[in-house]
Amino acid sequence: MTEEKKTKQQLIGELGKLHQRIEELEKLAAESRKTETALRESEEKYRTLIESTLDFVFTVDRKGLFTYVNPRFEMVTGRTYGYRAHVF
Repeated sequence: MTEEKKTKQQLIGELGKLHQRIEELEKLAAESRKTETALRESEEKYRTLIESTLDFVFTVDRKGLFTYVNPRFEMVTGRTYGYRAHVF
């Protein structure tokens, strides 16, 4: 059926479907924003914990390079990430 031959009722039906889809997309966007906010808050808590602990926290890649060291590790050892870990 061509666009010119659609009835008023068909066009109203299509408009209703479009409104429904817009509402669904708006709900998804709101859920996404809520999830992003929760993730940011979780990351901030984790970052605060790791950066304020007196323990050494670090990650090492498969090549033995430190990819992260927390401030305590850096302060005590004087090392930052990017150097080779010889303890593994």
